Amino acid sequence: MVGRHEAPVTALRLGADGRFAVSADASGEVQVWRADTGRVVRRFAAHPGEVVDLALSADAAVLWTVGADATLRRFRLDLRPRPAPHLVVRPAPAEDLVAHQAGFEAALQAAHAALVAGDAAAAAEAVIRARALPGYGRAPEALQAWRAVVARRGRGTLADVWGEAPRPSAGPAARIALDGDRLAEGRWDGVVRIDGRVVGGHAEAVLALAFGEGALWSTAADGGVRHGDQRLPSLPSAGEGLAIDRAGVFVGCADGWVRRLDPRTGEIVGAWIAHPGGVAAVAGDGERLWTVGRDGARGWTAAGERLGRVGTGAPVTGVAAGPRGVLLCDLAGAVHRWRPDGSITRLGAHAHAALAVALSADGRTAASVDAGGALHLWDVSAERLLRAVPVDEDAVPTVAMAPDASSVVTGGRRVVRWTLDWRLAQPAGQ
Repeated sequence: MVGRHEAPVTALRLGADGRFAVSADASGEVQVWRADTGRVVRRFAAHPGEVVDLALSADAAVLWTVGADATLRRFRLDLRPRPAPHLVVRPAPAEDLVAHQAGFEAALQAAHAALVAGDAAAAAEAVIRARALPGYGRAPEALQAWRAVVARRGRGTLADVWGEAPRPSAGPAARIALDGDRLAEGRWDGVVRIDGRVVGGHAEAVLALAFGEGALWSTAADGGVRHGDQRLPSLPSAGEGLAIDRAGVFVGCADGWVRRLDPRTGEIVGAWIAHPGGVAAVAGDGERLWTVGRDGARGWTAAGERLGRVGTGAPVTGVAAGPRGVLLCDLAGAVHRWRPDGSITRLGAHAHAALAVALSADGRTAASVDAGGALHLWDVSAERLLRAVPVDEDAVPTVAMAPDASSVVTGGRRVVRWTLDWRLAQPAGQ
């Protein structure tokens, strides 16, 4: 058997050169196969229901589909191998924190004292604070202290530690967001910056950022909400995730509720319980909302009606939504694709807990980051890893991708913009 659809196959066409075959099924899904290996190289939803016929151009570049919904659709198929991109690092504006030996030594002394007292969570917080000081992230004393923390906790992850300990009072970026060329940073000390310039702040750590109609929204650990330069009414619980689309502003909160805000006033105009253990992240695709928590991922309408639920076998930490489905990452390090037909597949995994995931606007390319400091780039259509890049020795808790996949920004102890130059990566002669 070469492969299979989840629904009965209704149409099949072979390309003129015999290299590719295209099949469609009763659910509306189309799959493109390599005829020699049987491997699926593209998979997408063409119609909301049954596909009744297919036509493929001679060069296999254009596909026409006819659906039972009485629509004819045209798709351009790019079947050239998608290469791993050439990455060029472009550092964000320099940190304005002053690193000094006294502060570093004080933090390490606090970490050692906490370890002696048996408080691994407090020790971890102290080491994180020490390594956040510019120039000290790779200091041998800091690395040795961190190894001592990990040894005391067993095979714990930085995400586990942050779940128990207070966030660092200053230093690493907690969340980042992109709006074209504009880069926003929300930090553990509550400061919010756009392109390196302070534009506002919160009393506690920034937990979520999102651009909406050109203005930046942010939520914080104390329930604070800001829109641009306005401070809006506080939420009953910390806002862990933000999604903004034409249906409104949605905040996923630590108490497990999703709250819908009025975009003008910030007042709560709707709410529903999504995950009893707390909402870790939120994403929207313009029509639906997706939330994740320790019990998996769920889909919703803007009114809070449940659309579906999936689990990955581990607490889900990040979500991104696009036209080719929803991507999920979890504490086991895995990255999953939740397809529009409701099925879920595993794209691959990190060596450490995956903490966040981001998608390009067309849903073809994704980026994910982990507790071990690695960035992974994915080809979503082919469901394969393009490249794994070590970007830091510390955890990287947040990532953002430009809509056209031209760049990725990773945030943590330092914020770095990675330029993805696909042309430089193209094999010679293509």
